[in-house]
Amino acid sequence: MYQSRRLSAAVTFLAPLLFLLLLWALLIRVFNVNPRIFPDVTAVAVAGLDAVRDGSLFRHVGDRYPHQLSGGMQQRVGVVRALANEPDVLLMDEPFASVDAQTRMTLQEELTRIWQARRPTVLFITHDVNEAVFLANRVVVLSKGKVLAEIDVAVPRPRTWDAINEDTAFKALTSRALQLVRSA
Repeated sequence: MYQSRRLSAAVTFLAPLLFLLLLWALLIRVFNVNPRIFPDVTAVAVAGLDAVRDGSLFRHVGDRYPHQLSGGMQQRVGVVRALANEPDVLLMDEPFASVDAQTRMTLQEELTRIWQARRPTVLFITHDVNEAVFLANRVVVLSKGKVLAEIDVAVPRPRTWDAINEDTAFKALTSRALQLVRSA
């Protein structure tokens, strides 16, 4: 018999939402706000702040105000915020589009590492074919609201950009996906 269970979900956007993580952590740590007022929010903020201080996603950010963070750091905070409560489903709408190429690659590698450890279902929306194939187990190629193809990505994990750039299967998959997109 099938039993339904409640799934938790988190969302990241192109424009990061910093207020939850940094503002609440700031209120707790700097202004000594009683964390028992909102225990669920506190748990998310503290978990995110601990990840910041751990250096698992980035370093030297935990004591800064949101306006002092670069775009890349803001994106990282958005990812931490989304992951802090360990959701079952993670919806990511072009979360790395506004960062430079080097930061984007680092964030992509970190997301794959986190996925390896936690295994949430991730729906990742991107216009970058290389990013789609690097991150995915399956790529769904869309054009004008229609599914053109579903491509299984049988490239072994863990994946790093240094290793995958030379992988012939990766090159073939990105080439196939790009041809589909360009022919639409």
